[in-house]
Amino acid sequence: MDPLSKRQLQNLILKLHHELPTTFIFVTHDMQEAIKLADRLAVIHDGTLQQFGTPNDILASPTNDFVRDFFDDGQSRKQFMKQVLAAGYGRPVQTADEVTVLKDENTIYDWAEVVAETPEMLVQVNQQVLTGADLIAYMSTLG
Repeated sequence: MDPLSKRQLQNLILKLHHELPTTFIFVTHDMQEAIKLADRLAVIHDGTLQQFGTPNDILASPTNDFVRDFFDDGQSRKQFMKQVLAAGYGRPVQTADEVTVLKDENTIYDWAEVVAETPEMLVQVNQQVLTGADLIAYMSTLG
């Protein structure tokens, strides 16, 4: 499927999922698509369920090497925090925020490690604060 048609289909699926009180089961081998569309993921290998959970839970805490490698195409190691900020993610720092500070040159892989350790932890880069949800949203745009 061409990228435009694929994106339109994904947006239609998201719209229907939000409008209808129905469970959707969507099978894909495209991990970025899975992250974008799913509120729950099931990772299956050789007919065995490896992990089930939200995209955030699976990305932050993969249960085994297969799951970790399945979602790591190397892209996260090439994506720097400055690219996340340039894409418009985050909000201005507020004085009450408890944060972990990362630098422009840190990767989103570094960010994922923070989320894995403390899922609710906010990450500050320069004067912007980012959440785990921002990480998922940004990752869904890659590829």
